[in-house]
Order: sequence, then C-alpha cells, then structure tokens
Amino acid sequence: MYWQFIGIDVSKKTLDITILDSQGKQIYYERIANESKSIKSCFSSFMKQYKAIYKESVFCMEYTGIYNLPLVKWLKNQSANIWMESGSQINKSQGLVRGKNDKVDSLRIANYAFTNRHISCQMLWWDMCHQTWGHFLSDMGTSPIRLS
Repeated sequence: MYWQFIGIDVSKKTLDITILDSQGKQIYYERIANESKSIKSCFSSFMKQYKAIYKESVFCMEYTGIYNLPLVKWLKNQSANIWMESGSQINKSQGLVRGKNDKVDSLRIANYAFTNRHISCQMLWWDMCHQTWGHFLSDMGTSPIRLS
C-alpha cells in the first residue's frame, strides 16, 4: 500500500510538486528549481516532516525527456517508486477541464496517481524500464544531453 502520491509537473527550470496522502487529500505543495540540490532539499525535508518512506510513496510525472533526468536520477538513488506517464494519457483521464498552470498540473498528476493506484502492477516503474533509461543516466555527467 502506498501512503503518499506525489504529482510532479516537470519543466526545464522548475518542478511543481503536489503531495496527496493515502486518502487523496492534498497535504503539500512546493515549486523548486529543477536541479539536484533543490530536489534533495525539498524531498528530504518533506520525508522527514511527514515521516514518509520512499518505497511507500509513488512519484508520478509526465515524461518530458531530458528535463526528467535530474529528478529521476535522484529518485532512483533513493529506491523510489517512479511512474512516468504520457501527458496525453493523464489529460484523457481527467476529461474536459478548465484552467492550466503548473501548480494545477501537479495536482492533476497527483490525482491521476491516486485514482489509478489499483493498477500499480501495470505502471511504468523505474525498475521496469531501467534498461531503456540506463544509458542516458550513465552518460549524464555535468554536461547536458543534446538531441539532434
């Protein structure tokens, strides 16, 4: 069973993070820089404050290519449950909605993870796809990856 459902809206410079508890109630929101130092500080603080455990939490985000890498790399080192989903799949599941900004998107992603928690065995977890992403992470040092 999972106790926290973390929805993360990933962009080039920032991460918007919304956290729902096991009842689907929002307990946390923060916008941080999309860099390792900020990621570590934010999640370490949250996990300590709420006595949360990485293996009992679901970290759900849209796949955004290389912008996911700092977050995914850090979460992988924490043995976290990482769920990367297609943005169109999340949007389709919500139906017709009004309003769009990064804060609202992170809440919608968290709600998507919470609502679909019963199909966790079919999720795209990091452990299931590490062969696909492994070469990207091993090549990712301090220099960015360029796609041409």
